[in-house]
Amino acid sequence: MTAVASTRRWAGMAPWIAAIVVVMIVGGAVAWRAGRQQDSVLREEFLARVGLVARTLNAQHVGALTGSKADLDRPEYLRLKEQFAKVRGVYPTCRCVYLVGQRPDGKVFFHVDSEPAGSREESPAGQAYEEAPEACRRVLSTGRGEVAGGRNLLGGRKAIRI
Repeated sequence: MTAVASTRRWAGMAPWIAAIVVVMIVGGAVAWRAGRQQDSVLREEFLARVGLVARTLNAQHVGALTGSKADLDRPEYLRLKEQFAKVRGVYPTCRCVYLVGQRPDGKVFFHVDSEPAGSREESPAGQAYEEAPEACRRVLSTGRGEVAGGRNLLGGRKAIRI
């Protein structure tokens, strides 16, 4: 085969190669957009679930918490802890359910969480939440719900005004 014949052969295939490249680019763009839309829908659903849980909380129980170790024996704290454990049972993919607050100096702390009392993972009442994500701080300051995180770890946050 001569160089001229080889060039003609590739020249005849150029439209097909161009078509395949265009299909791949368009297909990739469509798949990316569909993924983004699905991500958005899942985040909205997740935030709606967080909102449902927030609406089940007894405002008097939450309002009775002081954000200190003194809460550990309060019936309101124990009731919320039990409720959070049940929520975690309903959503088995949920690693932890917790209620946080913010002190006047801006520090974030735990009111109550879903971990069993005394467990290594428990964040007892009043414990500082030093590694509180920026999204958590934004929700506490703005009062607007937010979902943050990636595919394997999502955090949904809703503000509760007492």
